Amino acid sequence: MEQERNEVREDLRDETDLSSAAAPDGGGRGAGGPETPQETPLPSLLDALPKETADELCSIFSCSREALEVILRSTSGDPSKILALVRTLTPEYIAVKVRFDARKRGELGGALCFVARGNTGEILDESFWVSGKSLPETFDIGAGWESVRTAISTIGGTPERTLYTRMLKAAKAVFTPTAVNKLFQSESAKEEILSALGEAFSEIVHYDLVYNLETEIFNKARLEAGGITVDEKPKEAPVREDENDPSVLGSLGTVQVPCRPVLDPVHGKAVSDLKRGDVVEVELEKTGGMSAIISKVFERSGERPAFPVLSVERLPSSRLLVKLHISEGIEGVLSAGTDLKLKTGDKAAAKILGKNAPFAVGKVFAATVLFLLLAVLFFFFFGR
Repeated sequence: MEQERNEVREDLRDETDLSSAAAPDGGGRGAGGPETPQETPLPSLLDALPKETADELCSIFSCSREALEVILRSTSGDPSKILALVRTLTPEYIAVKVRFDARKRGELGGALCFVARGNTGEILDESFWVSGKSLPETFDIGAGWESVRTAISTIGGTPERTLYTRMLKAAKAVFTPTAVNKLFQSESAKEEILSALGEAFSEIVHYDLVYNLETEIFNKARLEAGGITVDEKPKEAPVREDENDPSVLGSLGTVQVPCRPVLDPVHGKAVSDLKRGDVVEVELEKTGGMSAIISKVFERSGERPAFPVLSVERLPSSRLLVKLHISEGIEGVLSAGTDLKLKTGDKAAAKILGKNAPFAVGKVFAATVLFLLLAVLFFFFFGR
């Protein structure tokens, strides 16, 4: 009986001894020890790109394929992140560095550093210096644009003010958007631009100057690291600021009619002395629309346009904006210098606002508009 029990225990031990059981697919203990599971390698993002695209990215980033793989892996394969990264690291900015010195040391020296967008040529930052002394011995235009820009702003002393303004203006006239873009595309434009800069400077100073021009092309990350930020929001259409065009200066809800002043140097009244209610003679600019209708009214009546002054306002350019009352909801506007003498009317207007206009043109104009309106209605109802 005891022998049978021992045999049963032996059988159970054999069935439950997992350590000696054979592993699936030939696994288990062997001469080489237990087998460890192998990690599946992550797919390469670089291999997923066409070779031409990968080569283009390596060229843009100026890096090897291995470095590009690291860059792409940091984006987790997100296309939006890849595009943002490409935009940040793509070289799209240019720094133009110029040094100029008189051949005789100590007579004149200067430098500039313009940072711009390469594709549009828009200058984002400008540093300029010129004086009657040479630049410091350690100043090197071949250094990085960040250090050149800092060096220009920290040169001791004060620049030659007269030359500074004139030469900076001349330099900006040479480095137009198209000139900057040509430098961005190819260094072959250097000689042409240096020649133009030399001609522009020679008209201001009479020194024989020696020039050295260097450029650097870099990406947005370096631009911002250098302390220059750009606004990526789309720009709105620029607002017209031509003060010689009074039609852009009127207020909302009012029709403006551009006028030209009639001058009277002997008996006229200076624009700066005009007061509310003074009557001044003007010429209406025939710009069409309301201006054309009012001009025809005066031509038929044989009268010269003369309107009372509503207000006189000073513009940022020190010119004066004169608003004239023509009729209810209609203003004449003109811009003139403060010392110009305008031809005035025979008498000042007693009333300006409301329906009691002291001159006949308002009534004539109202009657004309009413006649035109009745003519349109008559044609609409009976002309068919």
